Amino acid sequence: MKRVFLILFFLFVFFLPVFAESPFGSLKTPRSLPVKVSVLVDKTLVFQSEKFKLHLSVLIEEGWHIYSLHPFQGSDSLVTQILVDKNSFQSQDGWKGPDPVLIKDGALGKIVKGYRGHIEFSKTYLVPINIAPRVYSLSGNILFRACNNLICTLPRKFQFHKEIVVSGH
Repeated sequence: MKRVFLILFFLFVFFLPVFAESPFGSLKTPRSLPVKVSVLVDKTLVFQSEKFKLHLSVLIEEGWHIYSLHPFQGSDSLVTQILVDKNSFQSQDGWKGPDPVLIKDGALGKIVKGYRGHIEFSKTYLVPINIAPRVYSLSGNILFRACNNLICTLPRKFQFHKEIVVSGH
């Protein structure tokens, strides 16, 4: 009788975990960020005194939005910022992108200027005439908050980096 009990006990202890569902299985893993960012340049090989563009492509999941680069007055905490590290190239203009749209932000309970869907920002740079031929880095960050009508993410920072080859000929 003791043997049968011991055999049943060991079978129960060792094989039950194989069929049992974890108590943590119902916990949701944090969902991925509803915003994807990619960066590219229109030319990876440039010459002295030539211009090139840096592009930031932002894909925002349906139902979500990010805030404008130029929000309404008094909404400075909602601004999306694109910050480029000091580099060897000469900036030719500010960031260009689509006009923001007016969005009724249910999470904040007010009308805001922002972006939805797929948007692209670009900035033009000039390669100085006296720059030495070699590989240069262009890097920085885009800082944003993504919101839907229920919640907003904490401010997020996406770092970007591109290499530009400057040729002397």
